[in-house]
Formats: sequence, C-alpha cells, structure tokens
Amino acid sequence: TDQPQHSCYSCALGKAHQKNVPKQRITRSTKIGERFFMDISSPRQKSKGGAHHWLLLIDDASDMCFSFFLATKDLQTSVLIPFFKDLIHTYKITPMVIRCDNAGENIVFQNTCKSEGLGIRFEFTAPGTPQQNGRVERKFQTLYGRVRAMLIGSKIEQPLRDSPWSEAANTATDLDNNLVKTSTGISAFQQFFGKGKKTPVDFTKKFGERCEVADRTKLKAKLGERGREYRWVGYAKDHSVGTYRFYNSKTGKIIMSRDVAHTVKTYESTMNANNNATDDADNEPIDYQEKAPVSDSESESNDEEIVDS
Repeated sequence: TDQPQHSCYSCALGKAHQKNVPKQRITRSTKIGERFFMDISSPRQKSKGGAHHWLLLIDDASDMCFSFFLATKDLQTSVLIPFFKDLIHTYKITPMVIRCDNAGENIVFQNTCKSEGLGIRFEFTAPGTPQQNGRVERKFQTLYGRVRAMLIGSKIEQPLRDSPWSEAANTATDLDNNLVKTSTGISAFQQFFGKGKKTPVDFTKKFGERCEVADRTKLKAKLGERGREYRWVGYAKDHSVGTYRFYNSKTGKIIMSRDVAHTVKTYESTMNANNNATDDADNEPIDYQEKAPVSDSESESNDEEIVDS
C-alpha cells in the first residue's frame, strides 16, 4: 500500500497530510455530450441580476462550456433538469456521466435525475480534492482571467464596475465556445451542436464599449433625443442573430435590443482625445512680449470713438 505506516499513534496524528493525487491521463470521451464536468464558483460581488453563484458545465468531447448564474445553490436542479431534457429531446444528445464534488446541491440533483429517469451516472470527487475535477477548475481560472480583464477594460466607474460580472462571464463563455481550435479546425460550438443551431456570436466587440441604442418608447418629445447611451455587454441568446445585451451604468439595468443606432468612441479613445486636447492647450505658446504703451492722445481718440459709436 502507498499509505505511510506508523507504529506510533501520536506520530500518525502529528504527521497526517493529504495523499498525493496521481497524475494519470484519462482517455477523453469521443461522443458529444456523453460526459460532463460540473462545478460552482461563488464570487463575493452580487451581480445585477441577483446571482451569487456561477455554475459551469464542460463537455468532455468538445470542450463546450455552459454557464448558468444562480441566486442560491438550491436552484441548480431546477436549472439543469430542463437543460438536460432539452439536449435529449431537441438535439438528440444523451448525457451519461457527470463528474462533480459531493456537495449537498449535487446530491439533490442526483436524486432528481433518478426520479426523472434521465439515466445519468454521477462520479463524485473525494472531499477536499478539486484536482480530480481539474478540467472545470482550469476552465474557471481561464474564464476568470478574461472576466477580470473585461471588467477593468470597460472603465465603468466603481462601485458599479464589478456588478455586471455575470454578463462578462456569459460573454467570455460565448467567445470561448466560438474560438476555432487547431486540433479540429472548428469551434466547440460547431462540434457540439453541428449545423442544427446557429451561434449568437456574429461579430466581436469590446466589452463595455459605449453605444447609442434607439429609444423605442412610444411617447417621445418632437425635439427629444432618439437614442440613449448604453454599454455593450454581450449577446442575447435564444433571439435572432444581431440582438445584443446592453448595460446602463447609470441605472444598472440590462436591456436587449437590435437597434444600435451608432457606435461611438470607446472610453479610452475619448479620454485620449480629451487628454491630447488638454496637452495641446497647455503646450500652446504664450506671447510674453509687452505691448507698446498707448499715448494720451491715442487713448482720448479711442474714448471718443467708443462714445461716438
């Protein structure tokens, strides 16, 4: 056995440590949707939509990611059961195995899958051993790095900057799924869904870019503005391609619209232009040459001209 043997009870207590996790390569599944890796991460900041938890699913065969945002962990079952049923009935994808930890919400999800007859087998990792679910742990780190960069690059002022973290995470997931992989020559989205579903990602934009969205309210002043300024934050799923999500940094509300009237300069270009204008004004040469003194006769003539005019 690889467990250390101690003849002394006190030595066994004093030298107890975590067992080394063997680094062995597990053969990846070749069937789409057969095996999923699942985990939950809980940022401290509450999102604008009220989410406290980020639930991430990864398909073993295609590396396709699915992100869900939950207010409480007990909502996991009510979110995932319809998701897996949709995969089975709509896309003919049958999940067989889910690897996750043995947290309470996962036990409830396992029991619900049995009662619903989904036939999903669960592989629980050992307590305190996230290395056994390394695929989803590493993907979390990759996406978190992109989310932080997107929030910082948006230049939204604090304390509102971190509140749309779920929008950034959702957009980071969409972009990751649509990156073309060198190993297959196609994206994870195309590999998972095939030609049966169109991706919502039609083009890429800078997260937090300022846009003017048409105001679709019915009652508007005749001379009033026809658009409002928003921040672009992502793609609207289950909508027609070209529908996007926008964030109002003043009110904190998220809207969906396809009526992007005009895309204005990004925050950085606007600030650079203002700084350059300020620098130009500061660097403008000043004429320090003293003007010649005005004689009394010239002053009187000027006064007369002003009065006469």
